[in-house]
This record gives sequence, C-alpha cells and structure tokens, in this order.
Amino acid sequence: MHSAKLQNMWNDALLNNMQRIGKEGVFIVDFEGNIVRANKNALVAFGLDEEICQGISCFELFRLSYDEDRTPLDKKELPFSITLQYGKTIENQLLGVTIDMKPLIWLSVSTQIIPISDLKYVMISFFDVTEIVTKSQKLEKRKNQLDALLASIDDMIFEVSATGVILNCWTNDKDQLFYEPSLFLGKNLETLFPGELGCSFVALIKDSLSQNKSLSMDYQSPVQTNSGLWYRMQARPIYSSKSKVAVIITDITNRMKIEEEVRINEQKFN
Repeated sequence: MHSAKLQNMWNDALLNNMQRIGKEGVFIVDFEGNIVRANKNALVAFGLDEEICQGISCFELFRLSYDEDRTPLDKKELPFSITLQYGKTIENQLLGVTIDMKPLIWLSVSTQIIPISDLKYVMISFFDVTEIVTKSQKLEKRKNQLDALLASIDDMIFEVSATGVILNCWTNDKDQLFYEPSLFLGKNLETLFPGELGCSFVALIKDSLSQNKSLSMDYQSPVQTNSGLWYRMQARPIYSSKSKVAVIITDITNRMKIEEEVRINEQKFN
C-alpha cells in the first residue's frame, strides 16, 4: 500500500508520537476514518487482529458510543469525526463505548492531526478509565441519595469537632439558622454563644465522644427575636471519626407548649 520510503516516514513519525504514549491505545486513521495503523493496546481493547485491522472503519468500531450522561452519540459527534472534519484537536473527551456484546467501558479519548510526508492522518489515542468513572458514578449516586434523605428532614444538621468548631451544616430552610453559614462555619460554639449555653453545647459534645453514645439537651433560643422558641440538641458520634460529632437541632417549640398546657391543666384539677 505504501512505498518503502513512505513506510520509513511512517515509522519515524509514529516513533515520535509513540514516545509520549505509555498504556494508551492508539489508532492512526486516514481522512476517511479507516485504520492504517494500531498499537497493541488498541488491538487488545477492541479485540482486533493486527493482520486484519487495517482498513477497518473507526466509525464502525465506535458506532455504539455514549456521552458522559449515557446519551448515544451521532457519528458526527465522535471526537475523531470532529478532528477529521474541522482539524480540531480534542483532548481527554470521556466516551462510553460498547464493544461487541461486552459491558460498557469508559475511555478518555484524544485526537489530533499528524502530517506524514505530504499526507495528513488522525491519531486517536485513548486509555481505559472505566474504574475511575464507575467509582465516581457510585459516589454521585450516594450523594444524590444523601441529598434526597436530607431533603426529607426538617432538622438542622451540623458536623462539629471535639472542641466545638462547626465544620459543615445542612438544612432545607436557611431561615432556621441564627446566622448566615459564612458567619459560623469554622467558628467555635463557645464564641457564637458566649456564656453558659455555649459551654453546655461543647460539654455535651465532649461527653458524647467520651461515652461513645448519643446525648441530648433542650434549650431556649438565645436570640432575642426568637426567644419563644425551644430546641433539642442531639450530639451523635461520627463513627468514621473519633474527633467529630453530628449535631442535630430539632425545633420542639410545639411540644414544649403542649407540655406546658398539660402541666397548667393538671395544676387546675389538683
């Protein structure tokens, strides 16, 4: 197909491009998208035989390709198709590919024009990132599940250190917070609530960690504008860390009012 001179040019050009390639698979394709060269990693990834891979269309190899959100890609949307059509270099595009009847794999694909002699070809390089993507998708799924769980909870939840420093917070209604998050994240409870209340908060957290169990206390709102509100603070050890607790704040105002009404009625009839 190629003269000896052109073959040598091929070898020199490929050598220059291969020097930066480690575990990547590589296809060299002509401007019709047909394979003219492939390295061993590419052959293994796609189950191809070196002797018969030349002339195979990359459009056929990648015909079952998907975007990051698993949307099927049209032929014109494939990275090497864009490079072929516009000469644009594509770097590390995530591509889901189904090869034969095997499970979907994820590839990080890069494409670029490489001139050899007076002709231009496209180099398609890729490496398998299936394990990374699978782990990322599992983490995303867990995050979505956690977000859904938190969305169903009316309480305020805080991550707090053993010394009382607020590290993080979650709430569906920010109006429940006494302060904007930027004003209390990274701050100590004893600084935010000076006096006995702040000391009680930190003492409860330390006791919860030392006893390795959930503890709680009821308190009245320290904010003047909400002085009629009552809350229950629960400190629960975070078992993956021996130096943090989850602090759950629940509005118990209605319950306190009912208990007070019951107490008053009992006094009337006794």
